[in-house]
Amino acid sequence: MRTLRLGRLAALALVSLIAACSGMTVRSQALEGTDFDQIRTYAWLPRGNYAVIRPETIDWIRAAVDEELAAKGLTRVVEEDADVRIDEIASIAEKTQVNDPYFAFEQFETYEEGRLLIVFYEPQTRDVLWQGSAEARLKELKDVEDRRELVRDAVAAVMAKYPPR
Repeated sequence: MRTLRLGRLAALALVSLIAACSGMTVRSQALEGTDFDQIRTYAWLPRGNYAVIRPETIDWIRAAVDEELAAKGLTRVVEEDADVRIDEIASIAEKTQVNDPYFAFEQFETYEEGRLLIVFYEPQTRDVLWQGSAEARLKELKDVEDRRELVRDAVAAVMAKYPPR
């Protein structure tokens, strides 16, 4: 009986997370001619000034990218020894959607859209070798663990496109 109850709770949590990420748009692009099989090490660029994102969110993004890259066989090293340098850019913007007055109760709807961009740079030239992005309409997530899981899901969706095939 307890196992069944825990299974239902896990299923409910999964459905909630999928609903929170519904409508996520994921894109990526790569510099033509780049041999991604030669990229085995990486380093993070120093942090920028993120006025619209909580500092812990950047920590969550970097930790999730570290996990994804470790699973792909890449190793984090000091900047001088890195095959690529990585940066993350995250933002939240308030958007307004105009609804058809015949099919919606409210003509204007305001919501927040989250954006995540992960960029791989060539260390010497600073050319962009690969970048992946995710955009999604954000739902109100009050629990810290739910927010952290949403970040992990967005990072996993972006990193699923690396290396490009």
